[in-house]
Amino acid sequence: MNIITSKVKVFPVEKPYSPSRLISALDLPQQSAQVKRIKESSLGYLDLYHVRPVRERIAEIEVFHHPTSGAALYRNNMKNRFPAASAFPRNSFLHSSLVSRQCSLAPEKNFGEPPCRIPDSSSCFGIPESVKVHLCEMEKKACEAKSSAFWECVGRKLSRRGDGFIYLFKARREYDDSVPFIFESYDPELMDNLPASRLKRRKKEIFPALELSAFTVQTSWKIPNTDLPAFHDWEPETPLQAAVPILQELGYRTYKDHNENVMMEIPDLEALLGCWEHLRMNHPMMDLPILSVISSDGIADDISYATSYFSHDAVLSLNKEFVHDHHYHLIPILTAILDGKEEYIKTKAHYVNQLKSLHRYIENLQDGETQVDVKKYLSVTLGMLTDSLTSVGYGISFPSKEKENFDDSIERLSLPWRQYVAKRFSESEEEVFTHLLEAWKEFRKTVTW
Repeated sequence: MNIITSKVKVFPVEKPYSPSRLISALDLPQQSAQVKRIKESSLGYLDLYHVRPVRERIAEIEVFHHPTSGAALYRNNMKNRFPAASAFPRNSFLHSSLVSRQCSLAPEKNFGEPPCRIPDSSSCFGIPESVKVHLCEMEKKACEAKSSAFWECVGRKLSRRGDGFIYLFKARREYDDSVPFIFESYDPELMDNLPASRLKRRKKEIFPALELSAFTVQTSWKIPNTDLPAFHDWEPETPLQAAVPILQELGYRTYKDHNENVMMEIPDLEALLGCWEHLRMNHPMMDLPILSVISSDGIADDISYATSYFSHDAVLSLNKEFVHDHHYHLIPILTAILDGKEEYIKTKAHYVNQLKSLHRYIENLQDGETQVDVKKYLSVTLGMLTDSLTSVGYGISFPSKEKENFDDSIERLSLPWRQYVAKRFSESEEEVFTHLLEAWKEFRKTVTW
């Protein structure tokens, strides 16, 4: 077996972000890189939480690059798509790579295509053709349901612990703003058809169910290359940067395939909760709380959506808003928790109590022509405030953004929200803003904070 050995240095970073708090920064030179010889830990790769927090200490590990020929993989077999760690000797690097892939960029080959695209994938099990067709349709539907505006779901695999699935997405080329363009001269028509221009127009259409672009995912979900001299002085500048290694452990990853397509991996609800619970139980020093996330089959009404966050950390759609919920709600919430459990609990309670008072006011409104309008506008306001708060992790995940009180948020309601509500209620933007502001003032006459 052709195995190439190289050295990678890991520098523990001392920064007051996340409970133990960072972890480490490791960016492997190749997507197929797997770690073999490491310090023993329940994570399987690197004991991220017990490395002495001093810069002078450098942990050296050996990284092995296995040829992509896949000599140890079973061909024409479902094990190709869902390999089990038990299939390899416990001291082998293949076993380690399947037990934990914290340091791996998870090449696309691990994802396996739907059964119908590998005709003989289940022949060795004697599965009837009708059953294989049914499995094929199930795989297609599962992926199609999660495809979104900017990301196409192209496959899924079992999570590392087998308690859910990791879904693989490919950035749609027409919206891939990570592709560089060089112009010899200014051409308005060409500029208008650039991915970035298409992206901007599409965002207006899908608001508020926004998604991160390919460029944003590539730049924000990665950590600096350890080979760069500047890495010696690197420190995470934001809670999100500090949380990236843990997010990778939870199943969030990005890389480029052999065709230079931007790929993205996202866990489903079961995989996320299973991995989170594993970290919580096996790494008490992280001081992680129990994570409460519920699933949703469709788009909920404003009241149901808001009240779901009263008793849960997040809501995850099973369908087309799957990517949006991860990008704009789950990741900010997870980042806020990793930044500090106590601060998250305290900050969330503060805002949720205010939202609850608005909800009670709405529920107590009596039926009547004027009050129905107030109820309608306050309900959408409740939904907007909940959406905005969770998208920034209650102001913790993105501390650079000014924490405005709710009065300021309504009085300075952004144009996209005005346009969104105007479209919903078939009114002009000016009318919508006027009615929202009037309804809010009525509420504030009764409730003070």
